[in-house]
Amino acid sequence: MVVARRIRNAVGLAGIAVLLVASSLGLAELSVRAVYAYAAWRTEKAPLVYERVYWAVPPWVERTSILYDDPELGLWTLPRSTRTYVNLFGPIGDVADVGALFGDLFPELPAWAERRPVWVLETNSMGLRAPELPSTKASDAYRIVVLGDSWTVGVNVPAEETFAALLPATLGESLGARRPEVLNFGVIGGKAETGRRLLPRVLALDPDLVVVAYAQNDEAETRDPRPRAPRPATPAPRPFRWRDVLQRSELYRLYRWWRTPGADRIEAALRHELTRPSAVPTNDPGRACPNPNVASTAYARTVDEIVSTLAAAGVRTMLLYDSVPDFASHCTWHALVPLAAKHAVPLVDAATILETLGAELDAEDERRLGLVPERARRTMDRAAAGVVLRVDMSGEPSGRQPFVVGNHPALGGFVPNVVPLFDDGTSGDQRAGDGVWSRLVVVQSPQVLTYAFSNGTTPNTWTGLENYRLRAFAVRAGDFGRTAYPPIARFGEHRLRSDPSHPDAAGHRAIADALAAAIRSDLARGARSEDPRRAKRARGVGPRRALPDGVMGREPPLGSSPSAKAKPSGRDGMRGPASCGVPLGLQWISGLKAQGGRP
Repeated sequence: MVVARRIRNAVGLAGIAVLLVASSLGLAELSVRAVYAYAAWRTEKAPLVYERVYWAVPPWVERTSILYDDPELGLWTLPRSTRTYVNLFGPIGDVADVGALFGDLFPELPAWAERRPVWVLETNSMGLRAPELPSTKASDAYRIVVLGDSWTVGVNVPAEETFAALLPATLGESLGARRPEVLNFGVIGGKAETGRRLLPRVLALDPDLVVVAYAQNDEAETRDPRPRAPRPATPAPRPFRWRDVLQRSELYRLYRWWRTPGADRIEAALRHELTRPSAVPTNDPGRACPNPNVASTAYARTVDEIVSTLAAAGVRTMLLYDSVPDFASHCTWHALVPLAAKHAVPLVDAATILETLGAELDAEDERRLGLVPERARRTMDRAAAGVVLRVDMSGEPSGRQPFVVGNHPALGGFVPNVVPLFDDGTSGDQRAGDGVWSRLVVVQSPQVLTYAFSNGTTPNTWTGLENYRLRAFAVRAGDFGRTAYPPIARFGEHRLRSDPSHPDAAGHRAIADALAAAIRSDLARGARSEDPRRAKRARGVGPRRALPDGVMGREPPLGSSPSAKAKPSGRDGMRGPASCGVPLGLQWISGLKAQGGRP
Protein backbone atom coordinates (compact mmCIF):
# COMPACT_ATOMS: atom_id res chain seq x y z
CA MET A 1 0.00 0.00 0.00
CA VAL A 2 2.76 2.38 0.92
CA VAL A 3 4.56 1.70 -2.34
CA ALA A 4 1.39 2.17 -4.36
CA ARG A 5 0.65 5.43 -2.57
CA ARG A 6 4.15 6.69 -3.28
CA ILE A 7 3.76 5.77 -6.94
CA ARG A 8 0.45 7.61 -7.13
CA ASN A 9 2.00 10.64 -5.46
CA ALA A 10 4.94 10.60 -7.85
CA VAL A 11 2.65 10.29 -10.85
CA GLY A 12 0.50 13.12 -9.52
CA LEU A 13 3.51 15.35 -8.96
CA ALA A 14 4.82 14.52 -12.42
CA GLY A 15 1.43 15.36 -13.91
CA ILE A 16 1.37 18.66 -12.04
CA ALA A 17 4.89 19.41 -13.26
CA VAL A 18 3.90 18.60 -16.85
CA LEU A 19 0.84 20.83 -16.56
CA LEU A 20 2.94 23.65 -15.11
CA VAL A 21 5.52 23.31 -17.88
CA ALA A 22 2.83 23.11 -20.56
CA SER A 23 1.03 26.12 -19.07
CA SER A 24 4.28 28.06 -18.92
CA LEU A 25 5.14 27.17 -22.49
CA GLY A 26 1.63 28.03 -23.63
CA LEU A 27 1.74 31.35 -21.83
CA ALA A 28 5.19 32.04 -23.29
CA GLU A 29 3.93 31.15 -26.77
CA LEU A 30 0.97 33.51 -26.41
CA SER A 31 3.25 36.25 -25.05
CA VAL A 32 5.67 35.90 -27.97
CA ARG A 33 2.83 36.03 -30.48
CA ALA A 34 1.40 39.11 -28.77
CA VAL A 35 4.76 40.89 -28.92
CA TYR A 36 5.12 39.98 -32.59
CA ALA A 37 1.63 41.31 -33.31
CA TYR A 38 2.44 44.58 -31.57
CA ALA A 39 5.72 44.88 -33.48
CA ALA A 40 3.92 44.30 -36.78
CA TRP A 41 1.26 46.90 -35.88
CA ARG A 42 3.94 49.40 -34.86
CA THR A 43 5.93 49.01 -38.10
CA GLU A 44 4.54 51.40 -40.70
CA LYS A 45 7.05 50.76 -43.47
CA ALA A 46 9.30 47.78 -44.02
CA PRO A 47 11.40 46.19 -46.75
CA LEU A 48 9.53 43.61 -48.76
CA VAL A 49 9.71 40.37 -46.82
CA TYR A 50 10.05 38.52 -50.13
CA GLU A 51 13.76 38.77 -49.40
CA ARG A 52 13.20 35.97 -46.89
CA VAL A 53 13.60 33.69 -49.90
CA TYR A 54 17.24 34.77 -50.18
CA TRP A 55 18.19 35.84 -46.67
CA ALA A 56 17.60 34.30 -43.26
CA VAL A 57 15.25 36.61 -41.36
CA PRO A 58 14.02 36.31 -37.78
CA PRO A 59 10.61 34.74 -37.10
CA TRP A 60 9.01 38.04 -36.11
CA VAL A 61 9.81 39.38 -39.58
CA GLU A 62 8.36 36.29 -41.25
CA ARG A 63 5.10 36.87 -39.38
CA THR A 64 4.71 40.24 -41.12
CA SER A 65 4.88 38.58 -44.53
CA ILE A 66 1.89 39.04 -46.78
CA LEU A 67 2.64 35.63 -48.29
CA TYR A 68 1.28 32.31 -47.07
CA ASP A 69 0.92 28.73 -48.29
CA ASP A 70 -2.55 28.18 -49.71
CA PRO A 71 -3.56 24.49 -49.73
CA GLU A 72 -5.00 24.80 -53.25
CA LEU A 73 -2.85 27.44 -54.97
CA GLY A 74 0.50 27.11 -53.17
CA LEU A 75 2.38 30.31 -52.33
CA TRP A 76 -0.25 33.05 -52.27
CA THR A 77 -1.00 36.54 -50.97
CA LEU A 78 -3.21 37.26 -47.98
CA PRO A 79 -6.66 38.49 -49.04
CA ARG A 80 -7.83 41.98 -48.08
CA SER A 81 -4.41 43.01 -46.81
CA THR A 82 -2.36 46.18 -47.11
CA ARG A 83 1.39 46.54 -46.71
CA THR A 84 3.61 49.57 -47.24
CA TYR A 85 7.10 48.68 -48.39
CA VAL A 86 10.24 50.78 -48.70
CA ASN A 87 12.42 49.99 -51.70
CA LEU A 88 16.03 49.53 -50.59
CA PHE A 89 17.37 49.43 -54.14
CA GLY A 90 19.51 52.56 -54.24
CA PRO A 91 22.19 54.39 -52.24
CA ILE A 92 22.86 52.75 -48.87
CA GLY A 93 24.39 54.84 -46.11
CA ASP A 94 25.75 51.81 -44.25
CA VAL A 95 25.31 48.14 -45.09
CA ALA A 96 25.08 47.35 -41.37
CA ASP A 97 21.82 49.33 -41.23
CA VAL A 98 20.18 46.88 -43.64
CA GLY A 99 20.66 44.01 -41.24
CA ALA A 100 18.91 46.01 -38.52
CA LEU A 101 15.98 46.74 -40.84
CA PHE A 102 15.39 43.02 -41.32
CA GLY A 103 16.50 41.82 -37.91
CA ASP A 104 15.29 44.25 -35.24
CA LEU A 105 12.02 43.57 -33.47
CA PHE A 106 11.15 47.26 -33.65
CA PRO A 107 13.05 48.50 -36.72
CA GLU A 108 13.72 52.17 -37.25
CA LEU A 109 14.42 53.48 -40.73
CA PRO A 110 17.85 55.16 -40.92
CA ALA A 111 18.01 58.65 -42.35
CA TRP A 112 19.17 57.44 -45.78
CA ALA A 113 16.22 55.01 -45.99
CA GLU A 114 13.66 57.65 -45.01
CA ARG A 115 14.23 59.29 -48.38
CA ARG A 116 13.57 56.08 -50.31
CA PRO A 117 10.37 55.61 -52.32
CA VAL A 118 7.62 53.46 -50.85
CA TRP A 119 4.98 51.41 -52.59
CA VAL A 120 1.74 49.94 -51.33
CA LEU A 121 0.61 46.37 -51.89
CA GLU A 122 -3.15 46.14 -51.36
CA THR A 123 -5.03 42.93 -52.16
CA ASN A 124 -8.67 42.16 -52.91
CA SER A 125 -10.78 39.34 -51.47
CA MET A 126 -8.94 36.81 -53.63
CA GLY A 127 -5.46 38.02 -52.63
CA LEU A 128 -4.77 39.78 -55.94
CA ARG A 129 -3.31 43.27 -56.40
CA ALA A 130 -6.36 44.37 -58.31
CA PRO A 131 -9.89 45.69 -57.79
CA GLU A 132 -12.56 43.14 -56.94
CA LEU A 133 -13.18 40.85 -59.88
CA PRO A 134 -16.37 41.72 -61.78
CA SER A 135 -19.25 39.31 -61.25
CA THR A 136 -20.31 39.48 -64.90
CA LYS A 137 -18.64 40.23 -68.19
CA ALA A 138 -19.93 43.20 -70.18
CA SER A 139 -21.06 42.41 -73.70
CA ASP A 140 -18.54 44.81 -75.23
CA ALA A 141 -15.58 43.77 -73.06
CA TYR A 142 -12.46 42.18 -74.50
CA ARG A 143 -11.29 40.46 -71.33
CA ILE A 144 -7.56 39.86 -70.87
CA VAL A 145 -6.28 37.83 -67.93
CA VAL A 146 -2.59 38.11 -67.04
CA LEU A 147 -1.20 35.09 -65.20
CA GLY A 148 2.17 35.92 -63.71
CA ASP A 149 4.60 36.42 -60.88
CA SER A 150 6.02 39.47 -59.11
CA TRP A 151 6.52 41.24 -62.47
CA THR A 152 2.78 41.06 -63.03
CA VAL A 153 2.11 42.13 -59.44
CA GLY A 154 4.42 45.08 -60.09
CA VAL A 155 6.65 45.06 -57.02
CA ASN A 156 8.29 48.41 -56.26
CA VAL A 157 5.93 50.42 -58.49
CA PRO A 158 2.46 51.90 -57.88
CA ALA A 159 -0.43 49.65 -58.87
CA GLU A 160 -1.54 52.04 -61.62
CA GLU A 161 1.92 51.92 -63.24
CA THR A 162 2.18 48.14 -63.73
CA PHE A 163 2.08 46.86 -67.30
CA ALA A 164 -1.24 45.12 -66.60
CA ALA A 165 -2.82 48.35 -65.37
CA LEU A 166 -1.38 50.34 -68.31
CA LEU A 167 -2.52 47.86 -70.95
CA PRO A 168 -6.18 49.01 -71.37
CA ALA A 169 -5.22 52.64 -71.99
CA THR A 170 -2.35 51.55 -74.23
CA LEU A 171 -4.70 49.49 -76.35
CA GLY A 172 -7.10 52.43 -76.47
CA GLU A 173 -9.68 52.11 -79.24
CA SER A 174 -7.58 49.76 -81.35
CA LEU A 175 -9.97 46.87 -80.63
CA GLY A 176 -12.82 48.53 -82.46
CA ALA A 177 -16.12 48.09 -80.69
CA ARG A 178 -14.53 46.02 -77.93
CA ARG A 179 -13.47 47.64 -74.66
CA PRO A 180 -10.23 46.20 -73.22
CA GLU A 181 -10.53 44.87 -69.67
CA VAL A 182 -7.46 43.48 -67.91
CA LEU A 183 -7.60 41.22 -64.83
CA ASN A 184 -4.29 40.94 -62.95
CA PHE A 185 -3.70 37.41 -61.60
CA GLY A 186 -0.10 38.00 -60.57
CA VAL A 187 1.28 36.69 -57.28
CA ILE A 188 4.70 37.23 -55.73
CA GLY A 189 6.71 34.02 -56.11
CA GLY A 190 4.28 32.64 -58.70
CA LYS A 191 5.41 29.79 -60.93
CA ALA A 192 3.99 28.04 -63.96
CA GLU A 193 2.42 25.53 -61.59
CA THR A 194 0.56 28.43 -59.97
CA GLY A 195 -0.93 29.29 -63.35
CA ARG A 196 -1.97 25.70 -63.95
CA ARG A 197 -3.83 25.61 -60.63
CA LEU A 198 -5.51 28.94 -61.42
CA LEU A 199 -6.87 27.83 -64.80
CA PRO A 200 -10.33 26.70 -63.60
CA ARG A 201 -10.91 30.08 -61.93
CA VAL A 202 -9.61 31.93 -64.97
CA LEU A 203 -11.74 30.01 -67.47
CA ALA A 204 -14.81 30.66 -65.33
CA LEU A 205 -14.29 34.39 -66.07
CA ASP A 206 -14.72 33.81 -69.84
CA PRO A 207 -11.49 35.50 -70.97
CA ASP A 208 -10.81 36.40 -74.59
CA LEU A 209 -7.04 36.36 -74.12
CA VAL A 210 -4.73 34.99 -71.43
CA VAL A 211 -1.16 36.27 -71.10
CA VAL A 212 1.08 33.63 -69.46
CA ALA A 213 4.02 35.34 -67.77
CA TYR A 214 6.13 32.98 -65.65
CA ALA A 215 9.91 32.74 -65.89
CA GLN A 216 12.25 33.83 -63.10
CA ASN A 217 10.81 31.73 -60.28
CA ASP A 218 10.94 28.62 -62.48
CA GLU A 219 14.47 29.31 -63.69
CA ALA A 220 16.41 27.45 -60.98
CA GLU A 221 14.55 24.17 -61.54
CA THR A 222 14.54 24.56 -65.32
CA ARG A 223 18.30 25.03 -65.58
CA ASP A 224 18.94 21.94 -63.42
CA PRO A 225 19.76 19.11 -65.86
CA ARG A 226 18.90 16.39 -63.33
CA PRO A 227 15.65 14.58 -64.21
CA ARG A 228 12.67 15.29 -61.99
CA ALA A 229 9.53 13.27 -61.50
CA PRO A 230 6.38 14.88 -62.95
CA ARG A 231 4.33 16.80 -60.41
CA PRO A 232 0.96 15.30 -59.45
CA ALA A 233 -2.08 16.93 -61.03
CA THR A 234 -3.33 17.87 -57.57
CA PRO A 235 -1.12 18.28 -54.51
CA ALA A 236 -1.35 15.25 -52.24
CA PRO A 237 -2.48 15.95 -48.67
CA ARG A 238 0.39 15.87 -46.23
CA PRO A 239 0.15 13.28 -43.45
CA PHE A 240 -0.01 14.54 -39.90
CA ARG A 241 3.40 14.97 -38.32
CA TRP A 242 4.19 16.25 -34.84
CA ARG A 243 7.23 17.98 -36.33
CA ASP A 244 4.93 20.22 -38.38
CA VAL A 245 3.12 21.23 -35.21
CA LEU A 246 6.42 22.00 -33.54
CA GLN A 247 7.58 24.11 -36.47
CA ARG A 248 4.48 26.27 -36.14
CA SER A 249 5.48 27.18 -32.62
CA GLU A 250 6.95 30.67 -32.38
CA LEU A 251 9.05 29.60 -29.39
CA TYR A 252 10.64 26.81 -31.43
CA ARG A 253 11.23 29.10 -34.41
CA LEU A 254 12.78 31.70 -32.12
CA TYR A 255 15.09 29.02 -30.71
CA ARG A 256 16.12 27.97 -34.22
CA TRP A 257 16.80 31.59 -35.17
CA TRP A 258 19.14 32.04 -32.23
CA ARG A 259 21.00 28.98 -33.43
CA THR A 260 21.35 30.34 -36.99
CA PRO A 261 25.05 30.82 -37.83
CA GLY A 262 26.12 34.42 -38.25
CA ALA A 263 27.20 33.73 -41.85
CA ASP A 264 23.55 33.26 -42.77
CA ARG A 265 22.53 36.65 -41.47
CA ILE A 266 21.55 39.46 -43.76
CA GLU A 267 24.62 41.68 -43.46
CA ALA A 268 26.86 38.72 -44.25
CA ALA A 269 24.68 37.84 -47.23
CA LEU A 270 24.93 41.41 -48.50
CA ARG A 271 28.70 41.46 -48.14
CA HIS A 272 28.87 38.20 -50.08
CA GLU A 273 26.73 39.72 -52.85
CA LEU A 274 28.93 42.82 -52.94
CA THR A 275 32.15 40.84 -53.35
CA ARG A 276 31.12 38.45 -56.10
CA PRO A 277 34.11 37.95 -58.43
CA SER A 278 31.92 37.32 -61.46
CA ALA A 279 28.53 38.34 -62.83
CA VAL A 280 26.62 38.50 -66.11
CA PRO A 281 27.99 41.53 -68.04
CA THR A 282 25.44 44.03 -69.26
CA ASN A 283 27.32 44.52 -72.54
CA ASP A 284 27.18 40.81 -73.41
CA PRO A 285 24.43 39.12 -71.36
CA GLY A 286 23.79 36.27 -73.79
CA ARG A 287 21.10 33.68 -73.23
CA ALA A 288 23.05 30.98 -71.43
CA CYS A 289 21.40 27.73 -70.34
CA PRO A 290 23.35 24.77 -68.92
CA ASN A 291 20.44 22.35 -69.41
CA PRO A 292 20.25 20.87 -72.94
CA ASN A 293 16.90 19.22 -72.15
CA VAL A 294 14.76 22.23 -71.27
CA ALA A 295 11.94 20.95 -73.50
CA SER A 296 11.40 18.02 -71.13
CA THR A 297 11.43 20.00 -67.88
CA ALA A 298 8.45 20.36 -65.57
CA TYR A 299 8.26 24.04 -66.52
CA ALA A 300 7.95 23.26 -70.23
CA ARG A 301 5.35 20.57 -69.59
CA THR A 302 3.31 22.85 -67.34
CA VAL A 303 3.30 25.80 -69.76
CA ASP A 304 2.43 23.39 -72.58
CA GLU A 305 -0.52 22.13 -70.53
CA ILE A 306 -1.68 25.68 -69.80
CA VAL A 307 -1.60 26.72 -73.46
CA SER A 308 -3.25 23.49 -74.60
CA THR A 309 -6.05 23.84 -72.04
CA LEU A 310 -6.69 27.43 -73.09
CA ALA A 311 -6.70 26.48 -76.78
CA ALA A 312 -9.19 23.68 -76.12
CA ALA A 313 -11.45 26.24 -74.44
CA GLY A 314 -11.18 28.57 -77.44
CA VAL A 315 -9.12 31.20 -75.61
CA ARG A 316 -6.29 33.07 -77.27
CA THR A 317 -2.92 32.82 -75.54
CA MET A 318 0.18 35.00 -75.47
CA LEU A 319 3.48 34.13 -73.78
CA LEU A 320 5.51 36.78 -71.98
CA TYR A 321 9.12 36.05 -71.07
CA ASP A 322 9.49 38.29 -68.02
CA SER A 323 13.15 38.33 -67.05
CA VAL A 324 16.00 40.81 -67.12
CA PRO A 325 18.68 40.46 -69.81
CA ASP A 326 21.53 39.93 -67.32
CA PHE A 327 19.81 37.20 -65.32
CA ALA A 328 22.10 34.31 -64.38
CA SER A 329 20.55 32.00 -67.00
CA HIS A 330 17.67 31.96 -69.48
CA CYS A 331 16.55 28.33 -69.61
CA THR A 332 12.87 29.27 -69.33
CA TRP A 333 13.28 31.37 -72.48
CA HIS A 334 14.78 28.38 -74.29
CA ALA A 335 11.75 26.38 -73.16
CA LEU A 336 9.23 29.01 -74.31
CA VAL A 337 10.59 29.39 -77.86
CA PRO A 338 9.61 25.90 -79.11
CA LEU A 339 6.32 26.08 -77.19
CA ALA A 340 5.41 29.32 -78.96
CA ALA A 341 6.25 27.70 -82.29
CA LYS A 342 4.31 24.53 -81.48
CA HIS A 343 1.13 26.39 -80.57
CA ALA A 344 1.63 29.32 -83.00
CA VAL A 345 1.19 31.89 -80.25
CA PRO A 346 3.08 35.20 -79.88
CA LEU A 347 6.05 35.31 -77.51
CA VAL A 348 6.86 38.72 -76.05
CA ASP A 349 10.48 38.91 -74.89
CA ALA A 350 10.70 41.49 -72.08
CA ALA A 351 14.44 40.88 -71.68
CA THR A 352 15.06 42.04 -75.25
CA ILE A 353 12.75 45.01 -74.76
CA LEU A 354 14.61 46.16 -71.66
CA GLU A 355 18.04 45.53 -73.21
CA THR A 356 17.29 47.40 -76.42
CA LEU A 357 15.52 50.33 -74.78
CA GLY A 358 18.25 50.55 -72.13
CA ALA A 359 20.92 50.80 -74.82
CA GLU A 360 18.97 53.60 -76.51
CA LEU A 361 18.61 55.54 -73.27
CA ASP A 362 22.31 55.07 -72.48
CA ALA A 363 23.22 56.48 -75.89
CA GLU A 364 20.84 59.42 -75.36
CA ASP A 365 22.55 60.20 -72.03
CA GLU A 366 25.95 60.30 -73.72
CA ARG A 367 24.65 62.66 -76.39
CA ARG A 368 22.86 64.87 -73.88
CA LEU A 369 25.98 65.20 -71.74
CA GLY A 370 28.27 65.61 -74.73
CA LEU A 371 30.31 62.56 -73.69
CA VAL A 372 29.97 60.33 -76.73
CA PRO A 373 33.30 58.43 -76.96
CA GLU A 374 35.37 58.77 -80.10
CA ARG A 375 35.14 55.97 -82.62
CA ALA A 376 37.21 52.96 -81.67
CA ARG A 377 40.86 53.58 -82.38
CA ARG A 378 44.13 52.34 -81.03
CA THR A 379 44.90 54.13 -77.76
CA MET A 380 47.39 51.82 -76.06
CA ASP A 381 49.59 48.79 -76.45
CA ARG A 382 47.97 45.69 -77.97
CA ALA A 383 48.75 43.75 -74.77
CA ALA A 384 46.34 45.85 -72.70
CA ALA A 385 42.80 47.20 -72.81
CA GLY A 386 41.53 50.34 -71.16
CA VAL A 387 38.08 50.66 -69.57
CA VAL A 388 36.77 54.05 -68.45
CA LEU A 389 34.18 53.62 -65.70
CA ARG A 390 31.87 56.64 -65.46
CA VAL A 391 29.14 57.65 -63.01
CA ASP A 392 26.85 60.68 -63.01
CA MET A 393 26.95 62.16 -59.48
CA SER A 394 24.91 65.26 -60.28
CA GLY A 395 21.98 63.98 -58.23
CA GLU A 396 24.08 63.47 -55.09
CA PRO A 397 25.15 66.06 -52.49
CA SER A 398 28.29 67.88 -53.58
CA GLY A 399 31.53 67.88 -51.66
CA ARG A 400 31.91 64.11 -51.25
CA GLN A 401 34.62 62.16 -53.03
CA PRO A 402 33.25 59.28 -55.16
CA PHE A 403 35.06 55.95 -55.29
CA VAL A 404 34.86 52.70 -57.22
CA VAL A 405 35.28 49.19 -55.79
CA GLY A 406 35.47 45.91 -57.66
CA ASN A 407 37.10 42.57 -58.39
CA HIS A 408 40.25 43.87 -60.15
CA PRO A 409 43.36 45.01 -58.25
CA ALA A 410 43.01 48.40 -59.95
CA LEU A 411 39.53 48.57 -58.40
CA GLY A 412 40.75 47.90 -54.89
CA GLY A 413 40.12 44.18 -54.82
CA PHE A 414 36.76 44.73 -53.06
CA VAL A 415 38.16 47.13 -50.48
CA PRO A 416 35.60 49.96 -50.50
CA ASN A 417 36.19 53.72 -50.45
CA VAL A 418 39.89 53.61 -51.37
CA VAL A 419 40.03 53.91 -55.21
CA PRO A 420 38.98 57.47 -56.13
CA LEU A 421 37.20 58.71 -59.23
CA PHE A 422 38.07 61.95 -61.03
CA ASP A 423 36.16 64.88 -62.49
CA ASP A 424 39.18 66.98 -63.44
CA GLY A 425 39.89 65.79 -66.97
CA THR A 426 42.46 63.20 -65.89
CA SER A 427 42.47 59.39 -65.54
CA GLY A 428 40.05 58.96 -68.42
CA ASP A 429 37.66 61.74 -67.36
CA GLN A 430 36.33 63.30 -70.56
CA ARG A 431 35.40 66.76 -69.25
CA ALA A 432 36.36 68.47 -66.02
CA GLY A 433 33.67 69.68 -63.65
CA ASP A 434 30.64 68.21 -65.45
CA GLY A 435 29.48 66.01 -62.56
CA VAL A 436 30.43 62.79 -64.34
CA TRP A 437 33.25 61.14 -62.39
CA SER A 438 35.52 58.64 -64.11
CA ARG A 439 38.48 56.32 -63.75
CA LEU A 440 40.59 54.54 -66.35
CA VAL A 441 41.24 50.87 -65.54
CA VAL A 442 43.86 48.95 -67.54
CA VAL A 443 43.52 45.16 -67.81
CA GLN A 444 45.93 42.64 -69.29
CA SER A 445 43.55 39.81 -70.24
CA PRO A 446 39.92 39.33 -71.32
CA GLN A 447 37.71 39.24 -68.24
CA VAL A 448 34.51 40.49 -66.64
CA LEU A 449 34.90 43.46 -64.33
CA THR A 450 32.44 43.60 -61.44
CA TYR A 451 32.25 46.90 -59.63
CA ALA A 452 30.14 49.44 -57.75
CA PHE A 453 30.46 53.12 -56.90
CA SER A 454 30.44 54.70 -53.47
CA ASN A 455 30.98 58.03 -51.72
CA GLY A 456 31.70 56.94 -48.17
CA THR A 457 33.96 58.95 -45.90
CA THR A 458 35.75 56.05 -44.18
CA PRO A 459 38.10 53.74 -46.11
CA ASN A 460 37.57 49.98 -45.93
CA THR A 461 33.97 50.31 -44.72
CA TRP A 462 30.79 49.52 -46.65
CA THR A 463 29.43 53.03 -46.28
CA GLY A 464 28.15 55.41 -48.93
CA LEU A 465 27.48 52.48 -51.24
CA GLU A 466 25.42 53.21 -54.35
CA ASN A 467 23.53 49.92 -54.20
CA TYR A 468 23.66 46.30 -53.11
CA ARG A 469 23.97 45.13 -56.73
CA LEU A 470 27.29 45.04 -58.57
CA ARG A 471 27.69 46.24 -62.14
CA ALA A 472 29.49 44.06 -64.67
CA PHE A 473 31.30 44.78 -67.93
CA ALA A 474 33.00 42.25 -70.22
CA VAL A 475 36.44 43.17 -71.58
CA ARG A 476 36.80 41.16 -74.79
CA ALA A 477 39.73 40.35 -77.05
CA GLY A 478 38.63 43.00 -79.55
CA ASP A 479 39.00 45.70 -76.88
CA PHE A 480 42.77 45.25 -76.57
CA GLY A 481 44.81 48.13 -77.84
CA ARG A 482 41.75 50.38 -77.37
CA THR A 483 39.75 52.08 -74.65
CA ALA A 484 36.21 50.88 -73.94
CA TYR A 485 33.53 53.06 -72.39
CA PRO A 486 30.70 51.35 -70.49
CA PRO A 487 27.50 53.41 -70.35
CA ILE A 488 27.43 56.34 -67.95
CA ALA A 489 25.94 55.03 -64.73
CA ARG A 490 23.61 56.99 -62.53
CA PHE A 491 24.68 56.69 -58.91
CA GLY A 492 22.43 54.17 -57.18
CA GLU A 493 20.37 53.30 -60.27
CA HIS A 494 20.39 50.47 -62.78
CA ARG A 495 18.75 51.29 -66.07
CA LEU A 496 15.03 50.38 -66.20
CA ARG A 497 15.24 48.44 -62.92
CA SER A 498 13.42 48.89 -59.64
CA ASP A 499 15.66 46.20 -58.12
CA PRO A 500 18.06 43.61 -59.57
CA SER A 501 15.28 41.41 -60.97
CA HIS A 502 12.30 43.69 -61.69
CA PRO A 503 11.55 46.56 -64.06
CA ASP A 504 10.82 50.09 -62.94
CA ALA A 505 7.83 52.17 -64.08
CA ALA A 506 9.49 52.99 -67.43
CA GLY A 507 10.16 49.29 -67.98
CA HIS A 508 6.52 48.47 -67.25
CA ARG A 509 5.46 51.12 -69.78
CA ALA A 510 7.69 49.57 -72.45
CA ILE A 511 6.29 46.10 -71.73
CA ALA A 512 2.71 47.40 -71.90
CA ASP A 513 3.45 49.03 -75.25
CA ALA A 514 4.92 45.79 -76.59
CA LEU A 515 2.00 43.68 -75.35
CA ALA A 516 -0.51 46.10 -76.86
CA ALA A 517 1.29 46.00 -80.21
CA ALA A 518 1.37 42.20 -80.07
CA ILE A 519 -2.35 42.02 -79.30
CA ARG A 520 -3.17 44.34 -82.21
CA SER A 521 -0.99 42.30 -84.53
CA ASP A 522 -2.43 38.99 -83.38
CA LEU A 523 -6.01 40.16 -83.78
CA ALA A 524 -5.27 41.67 -87.18
CA ARG A 525 -3.98 38.30 -88.40
CA GLY A 526 -7.18 36.63 -87.28
CA ALA A 527 -7.82 33.29 -85.64
CA ARG A 528 -5.22 30.53 -85.54
CA SER A 529 -7.71 28.11 -87.07
CA GLU A 530 -11.27 27.83 -88.25
CA ASP A 531 -12.29 25.87 -85.16
CA PRO A 532 -15.93 26.84 -84.53
CA ARG A 533 -15.21 27.02 -80.81
CA ARG A 534 -13.14 30.12 -81.57
CA ALA A 535 -15.76 31.82 -83.68
CA LYS A 536 -17.38 33.53 -80.71
CA ARG A 537 -14.08 35.33 -80.09
CA ALA A 538 -14.37 37.23 -83.35
CA ARG A 539 -16.98 39.74 -82.20
CA GLY A 540 -15.84 43.15 -83.32
CA VAL A 541 -12.17 42.32 -83.74
CA GLY A 542 -11.88 41.90 -87.49
CA PRO A 543 -11.67 38.90 -89.83
CA ARG A 544 -10.55 35.53 -88.45
CA ARG A 545 -7.69 34.17 -90.52
CA ALA A 546 -4.99 31.68 -89.72
CA LEU A 547 -1.65 33.14 -88.75
CA PRO A 548 0.89 33.06 -91.56
CA ASP A 549 3.55 30.37 -91.63
CA GLY A 550 6.87 31.26 -90.03
CA VAL A 551 5.50 33.32 -87.15
CA MET A 552 8.22 31.68 -85.08
CA GLY A 553 11.84 31.24 -86.15
CA ARG A 554 14.15 28.33 -85.44
CA GLU A 555 14.92 27.41 -81.86
CA PRO A 556 18.30 28.95 -81.03
CA PRO A 557 21.11 26.69 -79.90
CA LEU A 558 21.49 26.40 -76.16
CA GLY A 559 24.07 28.73 -74.73
CA SER A 560 23.95 31.03 -77.76
CA SER A 561 24.49 34.70 -77.16
CA PRO A 562 21.82 36.93 -78.69
CA SER A 563 24.04 39.91 -77.99
CA ALA A 564 26.80 38.43 -80.12
CA LYS A 565 24.83 36.52 -82.77
CA ALA A 566 21.50 38.30 -82.86
CA LYS A 567 22.07 41.99 -82.51
CA PRO A 568 18.93 44.10 -82.38
CA SER A 569 18.25 45.41 -85.86
CA GLY A 570 18.12 49.20 -85.94
CA ARG A 571 16.32 50.92 -83.10
CA ASP A 572 13.23 48.74 -82.95
CA GLY A 573 14.35 46.20 -80.35
CA MET A 574 13.57 43.32 -82.71
CA ARG A 575 15.76 40.39 -83.52
CA GLY A 576 15.08 39.41 -87.10
CA PRO A 577 14.51 36.09 -88.83
CA ALA A 578 18.20 35.56 -89.58
CA SER A 579 19.22 36.10 -85.98
CA CYS A 580 19.69 32.54 -84.71
CA GLY A 581 15.97 32.01 -84.68
CA VAL A 582 14.60 34.47 -82.15
CA PRO A 583 10.79 34.46 -82.39
CA LEU A 584 9.40 36.39 -85.34
CA GLY A 585 6.49 37.10 -83.02
CA LEU A 586 8.56 40.11 -81.99
CA GLN A 587 7.97 41.67 -85.41
CA TRP A 588 5.41 44.08 -83.97
CA ILE A 589 8.07 45.82 -81.86
CA SER A 590 9.26 47.57 -84.99
CA GLY A 591 6.18 49.79 -84.81
CA LEU A 592 6.81 51.00 -81.28
CA LYS A 593 8.66 54.14 -82.27
CA ALA A 594 5.99 55.33 -84.63
CA GLN A 595 3.35 54.64 -82.02
CA GLY A 596 5.16 56.65 -79.38
CA GLY A 597 6.05 53.51 -77.45
CA ARG A 598 9.22 54.66 -75.74
CA PRO A 599 8.57 56.10 -72.26
